[in-house]
Amino acid sequence: MSTDGQDNCSQGAHRGVQELDAQRAGLWLKRGPAHKVWVRGDLSCLHRIRIGVVGSRRPSPKQAQCATMIAGLLADKGVLVCSGAAIGVDAAAHWAALDRGQPTAIFSPVSCREAYPKSHQKLFQRVSNHGLIVTSIAPETALHISHFRQRNRLLTQAVDALIVICADRRSGSLQCARQAWRLGIPVMACPWSDGEINSVGTLHLLQSGARAISPNEDAINALIDCLQVDDGSKLLSRDLLLSPLQTRRRKLPLCSALSTRTIDGTHFGWQRYATAGSSQESSILVIDELKLGPNERMLWSRIRDSDLGVSTEELIECCNLPRSEVTQQLLQWVLQGLVHRDVYGRFVVSTTLSTK
Repeated sequence: MSTDGQDNCSQGAHRGVQELDAQRAGLWLKRGPAHKVWVRGDLSCLHRIRIGVVGSRRPSPKQAQCATMIAGLLADKGVLVCSGAAIGVDAAAHWAALDRGQPTAIFSPVSCREAYPKSHQKLFQRVSNHGLIVTSIAPETALHISHFRQRNRLLTQAVDALIVICADRRSGSLQCARQAWRLGIPVMACPWSDGEINSVGTLHLLQSGARAISPNEDAINALIDCLQVDDGSKLLSRDLLLSPLQTRRRKLPLCSALSTRTIDGTHFGWQRYATAGSSQESSILVIDELKLGPNERMLWSRIRDSDLGVSTEELIECCNLPRSEVTQQLLQWVLQGLVHRDVYGRFVVSTTLSTK
């Protein structure tokens, strides 16, 4: 991928709306989409390193300035800044790249021929002429709340790393971060003081293993160095950006179970991971999933694979199960001690930590 700041998108590129099937889109999306993707603008922009910059719709002046500085520094290095064109941080990131004379990519919750929000019509027009608009929404489709989740999923599938400037406890930015972690995509967050507005979400990310990033050139250079591509494969330095849980899941094998028990017919135990370079061993709860019913197995896998926990509403939506069934199963697992709610009210698998 080019990181040359002067390597703008080709001037003669086709800028009409193009329809990409799942196979073509899968060439640049992690875990390619199950459906078609529509783009408007210059697809050659996607040959660059792609970094998502997302955050709150209501940032403080300091947070908005941080988004502008980080996106501007990324654009200066030839990175394609990707975001969702929402009011606040997203728009600040897009305009920062455009103001530096560099393209940016909008991942939109509406079709390529529309602008959302309507007040960003000028932004969408600029990006269609100097960048790329990407959506999974077919033309002439009415806006639906599910389109925002589709937009977030498509964004995280497309980027090489994700930066969360600021976020509320319940926000699309945290949803993007959770999806990025599941895909093995590095997540970074800006540290803010406890009293700062929109600091709860980023604090949660940092406590969960996200890497801190600040709006200075050294930090941006270090990030880009870790994402550089060499002969088509990621350099090992990219691993430095992953959260400890991502690294542990991907690289370290399971040891034998520390202990096993059976409660109400559910067989489970704690299996141990040795953390490289540390005197500690992390233990993660595992269940004999073969003895679970299909719906139970689906619910358990969703909770197990979520680095930041999962809410009841998300489980109902992604598993397409009745609310009564989901809440009853969650209550049973909570009473058994298999899962618990974190301080944000999200369900996570119970873990323990022991020392050698």
